[in-house]
Amino acid sequence: MKMMLKVAALLAVLALPGFAFATTLTSVTGTADCDGWSVDANIHWGSALTATLSYTANLVDEGGATVASTSSSQVLNNPGTTYQDVWYMGAWGQELCGTYTATVHVTLVAPLGSTGNFETTTGEFQATFTCDCATHICNYTPGYWKNHAENWPVTSLTLGGVTYDQAHLLAIMNTPVRGDATIILAYHLIAAKLNVLSGSDPSINPAISEADALLAMYPLRSKPSGAARDQILDVKNQLAAYNELECPDGPIDSGSKAMPDEEPASWGQLKASYR
Repeated sequence: MKMMLKVAALLAVLALPGFAFATTLTSVTGTADCDGWSVDANIHWGSALTATLSYTANLVDEGGATVASTSSSQVLNNPGTTYQDVWYMGAWGQELCGTYTATVHVTLVAPLGSTGNFETTTGEFQATFTCDCATHICNYTPGYWKNHAENWPVTSLTLGGVTYDQAHLLAIMNTPVRGDATIILAYHLIAAKLNVLSGSDPSINPAISEADALLAMYPLRSKPSGAARDQILDVKNQLAAYNELECPDGPIDSGSKAMPDEEPASWGQLKASYR
């Protein structure tokens, strides 16, 4: 949940002797969320020709540690109007996860008439917000699932209307293809189902349903040919493309074991080895 808060600040000095001649901050408002912050400083110009406006933005986590900080200073020239709005913004520059408090402190220093003295006014805003923690769901290949049985989200799956326990599914994944399109389809059907059950994008479900229907029509090891084989390979290719999306942070090493008899010459769209 991303929350955005807008907070009006209390100023250190709201009324001063000779206020009409002083150049001061009259209000400071701002917003802050998981992406960054913005601040709007309203200035009342008196007799000063210039003034220095500065800010410091700090982000603190719920443990009190500062995770981001930035500051800047600018010399302003009298715009010839009584009031002026000056707006700044910034990004935190990192992915946030948890609850944070942002504080932006603004300071205005301006000459006070011709006295040689300076008037300093300050204001700040503070906002607390919560950022969702990003999840990094991976799409793993058949080779990964074959070599990492301990990470399976379930211990049985149904393929083509037949339910297999994990041992039987691993036996299927260790079966050489040898030209049988139903075997290579089963490799990718198992992987796609495990990916979805682990939280990956379920948009592949129509292809999964089609693969189940094909395996019900052409059971494992039936070695169909002609148009049936072409149809099976087309669905297999859809599942393979989904399974090979890998992780947002890069591929995961599945170990040294390769899938059996991958037949790269026959299955040109398959990778030479599965991760």
